[in-house]
Amino acid sequence: MAEDKGKGEVEAGEGGGGAEGDWLPSPRDTPTRATEPEAAAFLTAVAAGSTPTGAARKAGIHRATVYRWRDSDPAFRDAWDAAHSAKVDRLEDSVLERAMLGVLEDVYYQGQVVGQRRVFSDRLAELVLKAERPDKYRERVDHTVTAPPLPPEDRAAGRAAGRRPGVQAAARVIPAPPAVTEKPAA
Repeated sequence: MAEDKGKGEVEAGEGGGGAEGDWLPSPRDTPTRATEPEAAAFLTAVAAGSTPTGAARKAGIHRATVYRWRDSDPAFRDAWDAAHSAKVDRLEDSVLERAMLGVLEDVYYQGQVVGQRRVFSDRLAELVLKAERPDKYRERVDHTVTAPPLPPEDRAAGRAAGRRPGVQAAARVIPAPPAVTEKPAA
């Protein structure tokens, strides 16, 4: 079957990156600059919510090709960034809607739908608030460690032993573990 393949085509499992039976052009045989139909199909799929790999598959091109286009064609890179931004904007709108308006879920009784209820996502609301007002809703964790200053003689002894001053201060604050004594055998 390999001899039946046309120039620039790869069978799945040979680097094509697709599912069984997918035929994708080899990234080596595609132009360096984005071509209009493939680029438009790829960018439309990205804006609609596809990953770069899924969008490349929908456009019928190899994923390495679109990354090469991105690296070598500033206009394509800008268009990709705009398509990605449009996708993220749509996702953000959806998250806000789910957090504020909730979603309808079916209510079942004995295997039958008997009604619906509106379910809100507190977790989504929390994430939105943290993103929109980080000064008010961010996590507040203070990881600073303070120790009383070391007397000059302890600092000099630590420097002589090759220890850093901060390590010395922490070692002085943390109490030494109690000595382990063996119990006499009875």
